Amino acid sequence: MGHGDLTNAEWGHPKRKISNCEVRNLLGSQVHFGADVAILVSTTYFSGPAERCVVQNGVIAVHREHLGLWNNGVALSALASVNGSGQGDRQHRARRKKTYG
Repeated sequence: MGHGDLTNAEWGHPKRKISNCEVRNLLGSQVHFGADVAILVSTTYFSGPAERCVVQNGVIAVHREHLGLWNNGVALSALASVNGSGQGDRQHRARRKKTYG
């Protein structure tokens, strides 16, 4: 039986993305501490491999778009239902890369 939630908060420059390695570290901590749920909160976005790892392993990822919603009162359970999405399509990511580098 687990012991609640395990949350990891990451913040950084808009150019930096959360890597797959950071998600794997959180998963290892979840196993080590016996947590029921792993939540990774970030003020930036997730890389493609990190996003896939989150979805495949049931980690709740709250990236910069969802962080604003969560801060404004949206329930974490509602964000869990859109886990792994909301980072924009290819055109959105291209505009973001052109803006932030």
